[in-house]
Amino acid sequence: MPNTLALRNLLPCLAALGILANGCGASSDTAEPEASATTSALTNPYSSPYFEVLNRYADGASAEYLFAGQNLHSQGAGGSNSGCGYNLIMQSDGNLVLYGSQAWWASNTVNTGSYAVLQSDGNFVVYNWSGAAKWSSGTYDNQNERVDMQGDGNLVVYRQSGSAAWASGTNGKAGIPNGGFCVRYSEATVMEANADRPGGDYRSIWGGTNNDAVHCANSCAQDGASSCVAYSWVPASVYGSPVCVLKNTVNNKVADSRGVVTGYIKGRAVPVPVIIN
Repeated sequence: MPNTLALRNLLPCLAALGILANGCGASSDTAEPEASATTSALTNPYSSPYFEVLNRYADGASAEYLFAGQNLHSQGAGGSNSGCGYNLIMQSDGNLVLYGSQAWWASNTVNTGSYAVLQSDGNFVVYNWSGAAKWSSGTYDNQNERVDMQGDGNLVVYRQSGSAAWASGTNGKAGIPNGGFCVRYSEATVMEANADRPGGDYRSIWGGTNNDAVHCANSCAQDGASSCVAYSWVPASVYGSPVCVLKNTVNNKVADSRGVVTGYIKGRAVPVPVIIN
């Protein structure tokens, strides 16, 4: 299996290949933004990399994250202007950026953000590792069901009713041009509280920086070279020290009342991302 993490890290640097105009990362003067699903016990919930939505989970115990290198890709449906489509990527510098032919929108969280999450209350937030919010869509009304990277280039938080609660205002902006380097896939991390997905363990990390579930989920997200597709975090109350267990299979979810948190990587199971030359 190729190192898909390395491919993901190329996305914000497409300017070096003549695809994007703004270089690696969006600067702080990038345009400012304008104004439920439920889980089940699936043995292969990550089978397709072709999704463009982060879901809100009405159970309040699950959420979908974008860690460094993870992204939402839209195939593009805005006519000839959309080209190869659009990518919303959580960069390693902490900035959440929407790319088309250039960086069209960003959270402006360079060196202050760490990851993005669509919370159970409907708010789409960029946090740092200390748990401080550095940007949010302000949509915490418990009615917002999904974040959609649309084919017209607009990033939208939609309510359950179907109305838009927030949008980046980037509809109609030029997409990534056809030709050259074009990665057509998405990847996100699902986190599920009070549950486990037993089996498939290949590495256990005791204590250290993996002392909470979010850091454990990120460890799996960053271990693409080892084919991490699922994880379980076990609190210190179980074994005396917190442990993060990385997994190379996604097995059925079972309830776990010990405070265990599990999850999986959506989109990582596909062996070869599609590259259009």
